[in-house]
Amino acid sequence: MAVADRPPPPTRLHRPRDEEEALLVTDPLVSVLLPTYDGARFLRAALRSALGQSHRDIEVLVGDDGSTDGTAQLLAAVAAEDPRVRVLRSDPAVGPREGSRRLLAQARGEHVTYLLPDDVLATDCVRDLVRGLQQHPDATMAFSHRVLVDEHGKPVPGHEFPQLRDRPGLVDGRELGDHVLVSCDNVIGESTAVLFRRADVAPDDLGLVDGRPVDVLDDVQLWLQLLARGPAFYSPRPLSRSRQHRGQDPHGPRDLGRAERDWSRLVDWGARHGFLAGEGQHRRAQATALLQAARRLDQLIGTAEHGAALEAAFLSTAALVELTRPAPASPSAGLPERAHGALAEERLAQELDVWTREYPVALAVPALEPAEVDATVQAFREILAAGVARLAVVAVPPADLERAVPLLETALAAGPDIDVELVPAEDPAMLFADPWLAVARRGDHWHEGRALATWAFDLGDEATPAPATPAPAAPEPPALTRLRLPECREVLAGVQEQIGDPSARWAALVEAEFERSGSRTGLVSRLDQTFINDFERHRAAVPAERPYFTGTLARGIQYLGDARDWPSALHAVDPGCNSILIDALLQELSRRPGNVVDVGTNIGVVAASMAAHLAPTWQVFGFEPSPETLRLAASTVALNDAANVTLFNAAASDSDGVLLFHATPGNSAIASARRHAFGLLNEWQQVTVPAVRLDTLHAAGELPDVSLVKIDVEGHEPSVLRGALEFIAAARPTVVYEYTPAAAADHGWTQEESIALLSGAGDFEFTALSESDGRVLPFPLPAGHHGQVNVFARPVPSKGDPRA
Repeated sequence: MAVADRPPPPTRLHRPRDEEEALLVTDPLVSVLLPTYDGARFLRAALRSALGQSHRDIEVLVGDDGSTDGTAQLLAAVAAEDPRVRVLRSDPAVGPREGSRRLLAQARGEHVTYLLPDDVLATDCVRDLVRGLQQHPDATMAFSHRVLVDEHGKPVPGHEFPQLRDRPGLVDGRELGDHVLVSCDNVIGESTAVLFRRADVAPDDLGLVDGRPVDVLDDVQLWLQLLARGPAFYSPRPLSRSRQHRGQDPHGPRDLGRAERDWSRLVDWGARHGFLAGEGQHRRAQATALLQAARRLDQLIGTAEHGAALEAAFLSTAALVELTRPAPASPSAGLPERAHGALAEERLAQELDVWTREYPVALAVPALEPAEVDATVQAFREILAAGVARLAVVAVPPADLERAVPLLETALAAGPDIDVELVPAEDPAMLFADPWLAVARRGDHWHEGRALATWAFDLGDEATPAPATPAPAAPEPPALTRLRLPECREVLAGVQEQIGDPSARWAALVEAEFERSGSRTGLVSRLDQTFINDFERHRAAVPAERPYFTGTLARGIQYLGDARDWPSALHAVDPGCNSILIDALLQELSRRPGNVVDVGTNIGVVAASMAAHLAPTWQVFGFEPSPETLRLAASTVALNDAANVTLFNAAASDSDGVLLFHATPGNSAIASARRHAFGLLNEWQQVTVPAVRLDTLHAAGELPDVSLVKIDVEGHEPSVLRGALEFIAAARPTVVYEYTPAAAADHGWTQEESIALLSGAGDFEFTALSESDGRVLPFPLPAGHHGQVNVFARPVPSKGDPRA
């Protein structure tokens, strides 16, 4: 039963201890969640502190992550003595994040607190924190002062956690979050110190920032998530004790650098969710994160674990550069995606002091050759568009002034119009007082020691130098092949002997997930590292001679899958995993029947579903460039006798010819025209495939009467659209394209840019369909939404046009 469907937790009525309180108060059930691995030494003390709370209506859930030190026997004995104790054992171990998630998913209490196995709670801890939330319903969490103790339970001499205030009461959530982020310091404390309402935290959100796990600071992530919604109640009483002892390794080299990377990401996330709104706060916070990362890098540089600290320094550097010249639209992707994306790459290609001010003037002294003058003017366009300088000036020797004029006029006429002043000067570097920006070909030195910063550019022939020997002839473009039902049946016949039966593997995956989550359906919405690891183990055991299998979807559509391929496995363990998108596409086709273009057909289940829904006279034109995945798609067409499907062995793109395609044998769902950093099971193989513009095929009469275009190409969507604008303008179909923040950022485009691009083919109304829960959202997406969506761009009817 889902959490939202559970009956309300029981309450207890009792007479309060304090005469000042009301005659009757409620004691809500509180869940104390205790994750442990080989923590037997101090576990009994932790349990005793939980079970001895003055707030009696509690349950204690212990997650034993495959302990081998006697923990299991200790827990069995305690659970036998006290029915309030429940034990959830994972064997094999699932790791801290998954263990914490499972505990929260099983919690029955109205309120929840985590208790680390080395720590202990004061007797009134739960009572005081629950009362704080009861007295302040707008508070989203309650926490207290805490004490650091040694292995004997004695306070550590000379150590004192900072006390945030001297009286109990509310602390503004934004101010507290700002303090945590600007200082990059968890002043709130470990999870033992905090209590929150169960309904306020979804288990699947634990430890995630922008859909990706944090490595170390999962407690800080949760505190910020709660503080973004309201204030916190704070008690200055020391209601918990955090134990420090030999045998702990809370800050091993592996975690030290990763914690700094977490801070860079958390600061960025916080700024996009209402924190750090004060003047300069975001910059100060990222500067602190950068400083801490640099110190950690210095500490770890002699070890193999310094890479995460180096990445943290890079992320904060990229964020600070971004903050000097914010993009026109608020960022929707996470910091790692943006820092490794196209825009950051362009900015980091220049000296960083280029971006830290607006220069009064940008000065260039180009050689009077057409290529260099053209490159100089293009650099000026970029500089003025970015707001880096207010005035663009070209200086030449007085004797060359007349020769420079036509070269400059030609360069200016070749692109968007800008104002450039041409001045004669014998010593250009002395023209302007500091500060000014030099614009120079990379390797030039005329400005050094004079300009405050330099915008460097390359000439086109320098970026790709000519080979010393004649280049080999370009390969012939692969032939554009069309596979219809007869050809698809031949493909299926060719793989019949390679079809096996991995159903036992799929059943094992489902059962393992059932043990974790209590559900055998909707698995795609709960994918985590444990599920991925399970799949990897099964994948390694797939017989090489029989890798394929057949399966059936919820609608009765059959398909051929590859047991080594992630999307195939998803369809096998969860036949309804694509139903949200498929249902929406079929509804669109019911509203407006017609031919369909399916760009990114993958193994063919969506194309086959649409073909079965359409009348036989309508066609589905599918595009799948990966040869191995095309084999699966063709077999799927044959299994369903889909005579109204035509498959093209090509990538739809913005040019005709060939394209270097990046296939992924372990995960065909993320194969794309560009190798990227996101996704699961990235095992890249490059293959040259045919590329074709949809405009070209439409002009040749091959795509008639199209009412729906679906595009799912892992970030390559704008290239497909650029090659289809004439076709879309003429046909006026509904265009459905996937938007994944990580993929879009990795390919260097935003949701606003996709809207502007498609609007070049006419007026459209944009909505987004959430792939996780089927919600219809506005597009661009609301702030804070980072999940994958399918954008539905429906043409706005023009007067007298019956097609839209």
